[in-house]
Amino acid sequence: MATHKKHHVLRTIRHAILGGDSLTQAKSLCAHNGFSKNQITETLSLFDEFKEEAPLDGEDFWDILAYEIFSRALQNSYFEQYIANSEGGLVIFNMNNVPEDLKPTLDAFRLLDTCTYSGYELTISLPEDHINDARVTQAKIDLRQFEEILAKKKALGLEGELFVIQEEKDRLGPDFIIEHTAQLNVGAGYDIRSWKDSESYSRSNELFIEVKTISTKKEIYGRFVGTRAGSSESPIFKSRGGLLFEKKL
Repeated sequence: MATHKKHHVLRTIRHAILGGDSLTQAKSLCAHNGFSKNQITETLSLFDEFKEEAPLDGEDFWDILAYEIFSRALQNSYFEQYIANSEGGLVIFNMNNVPEDLKPTLDAFRLLDTCTYSGYELTISLPEDHINDARVTQAKIDLRQFEEILAKKKALGLEGELFVIQEEKDRLGPDFIIEHTAQLNVGAGYDIRSWKDSESYSRSNELFIEVKTISTKKEIYGRFVGTRAGSSESPIFKSRGGLLFEKKL
């Protein structure tokens, strides 16, 4: 395992700057030490993103640079997923398999001596407290995403119930009241109280409807509507691309 040449270029440049050289002189020293023009240019281009927070002649330069690189890396969700599953403070990336969006983030770590490589594997050594912070952040994100999923499912379920209520109103006419039971009693065991037909208001004519709303793809919905649990007379409403439903027995 070896540290990347970008780290050695940056270290050489900083050493020259601390010794009183200009940036031009520091670049010449790198060239004299065998680094190519492209290696020097790419290193400085990569470092340019962090130079204000971590000036080359600043005290604790390497610690500050590491902190800035890690902090910005945490903004990448792929990076968070990797380090949340790391062990022993080491995170190993196979550069052939990482997402393209993650590669620029990982490239910044090459400026540090805590990043080594062997073949296509890039290994980053991170302080355990950084990893723990990332795990906490990831847990918060997961909780937020979970809450968003629940909210979307609830909204989709309500959409399905309102659709079926309107279908029942259209079927029975204005004289029959359709009860949205799910909004009144979540433990009722059904979502809508309607009527089998428009002939009477008797209890025997009541129709208890449970609505199951499913969205497997964008704008593709399925609604399952039943009279009672286990009933073989449950009609199925299906739609593709909108809310114009087709009734099938």
